Amino acid sequence: MAYSIFLGTSQKRTEIHLFELEESMHDYIFVKNKSLIKKESRFYRMSDYYKDAIISCSDMEVFISELNELIRCSSDDKLNILLELIKSICLLGVSQGKNMYCFSD
Repeated sequence: MAYSIFLGTSQKRTEIHLFELEESMHDYIFVKNKSLIKKESRFYRMSDYYKDAIISCSDMEVFISELNELIRCSSDDKLNILLELIKSICLLGVSQGKNMYCFSD
């Protein structure tokens, strides 16, 4: 079971499967480092491994800013690598005008 991240124009048309976040990696981000993540943030939408999350293209710039802030605040290299990977997916979504969909499958 993995937390899959896609880009697409609609939830039913997720065109680009970009990454699978294993449960251990997801826990590393959202459990081990939960004190860094604000509950009102867009990034927090991804915190439940078993719940789908959608980040619309219009929210992506704010989402990227949240990721940049987390990267600045963290001295954990492993966390920063994972955050940079998610950020690169977001940047691709912005450049293509696509939403980001996260599904537990």
